[in-house]
Amino acid sequence: MSKTIIQELLKPTEFKYIGAEKEFEDYLYKSIDEVAFYCGWGKVKRIEKQYILKYGKKKPRVDLMVWHNDGSGTIIECKIENSNHWMLSAIGQSLFYRNIAKHLLGQFPRIVIAADSIPTELYSVIAEYKLPIKLLQMDNGKIIYV
Repeated sequence: MSKTIIQELLKPTEFKYIGAEKEFEDYLYKSIDEVAFYCGWGKVKRIEKQYILKYGKKKPRVDLMVWHNDGSGTIIECKIENSNHWMLSAIGQSLFYRNIAKHLLGQFPRIVIAADSIPTELYSVIAEYKLPIKLLQMDNGKIIYV
């Protein structure tokens, strides 16, 4: 990761998202075609909110499940900075969903934690342990994807 990207992540955001996590999810849902294009995920074929991963007795809900024309998929876990533990749950949920989706889809989907703010600590944990998680920060039309 380049020093420039890390410096960009460390900058304070100019716009602080105000609203519930559900509203942030809706905001991303409505912008998904632009976000997918910007992030290089491929054209969106289909998207579902609160998609249930039917796997045994467990039926976890993915905030956003995106299917792309190239056959790939993207699982997006939406979070807003509202507690001290949101980063822990975001990492755990994302990895859990990816593992279940691998069994259902036959391949590992891309997993993304989308948030109104990406703290340095979250980026550091993902980078240090080489976790297969991408980070997407959206605030007032500005997108950072690492």
